[in-house]
Amino acid sequence: MQKSYEIGLSGSVAYTYSRAKDVNPGNSSQARSNWINVNQVYGLNNVKAAFADNDIRSRVVAALTYQLNYLGFASTNISLFYNGQSGLPLSYIYNGDVNNDAGRTNDLVYVPRDASEINLVPITDRSGEVVPGSLTPAEQWAALDAFISGNDYLRDRRGDYAERNGDRLPWTNQIDLRLTQEFKLSQADNEHRLQITFDVFNFTNLVNKDWGRQYTATFNAFQLIDFVGYAPGTTTPQFNYTGRGLTDGDPYFVNDFSSRWRGQLGLRYIFN
Repeated sequence: MQKSYEIGLSGSVAYTYSRAKDVNPGNSSQARSNWINVNQVYGLNNVKAAFADNDIRSRVVAALTYQLNYLGFASTNISLFYNGQSGLPLSYIYNGDVNNDAGRTNDLVYVPRDASEINLVPITDRSGEVVPGSLTPAEQWAALDAFISGNDYLRDRRGDYAERNGDRLPWTNQIDLRLTQEFKLSQADNEHRLQITFDVFNFTNLVNKDWGRQYTATFNAFQLIDFVGYAPGTTTPQFNYTGRGLTDGDPYFVNDFSSRWRGQLGLRYIFN
């Protein structure tokens, strides 16, 4: 939807909704990597369709421009561009090879209903000694249970496995600013023009350091629970939960570069 006014003001707004699924994202240039790095539950040869890494879901884009002409040969243009969209998809996986398929970062976690559904054990060092001051199994469960209860997606998955890309990072907002100063150097059909531009990418962050933040997670996944091996003489898996990798309690982090404002100065000579 777009609208223009005679006073030099114009604007537009658009909304996009999508749901994209795939069986194998094919993100790598190597066949083995494409095969072994798909987050799954039932084995690498029985991968189910799930939301794609590039599933955008909801996106809003808008633009607002004001142009002022004066002196018969000059014009100033101020433009704002807004992009707001759903956060990136996110998977919750184990840190370790639970199903013995040679992949340490491809096993989706089972979300336990209660402490009886996960075998948490003391946190030990390489020699098998309990790490002094580390969380006991009961304390580990209390922390894990609190995290699950505080997460809208995982709370609804109790008693089932997490889905590949089932959760999402927070919604993001960004506004860019462009200032354009133009001078006509020829009165004959605007044949020659000098244009000076100044762009501020993520202008939102320039206004407020806490605005315009962009979020990310390594390979769209978070290693929620550590797999530490099997109980001696059994096939019962043992786990640790330490909250490792959480950033202020969140399973993602701020993309430092994309969240900063950046400026760009341009000079262009236009002629026919």
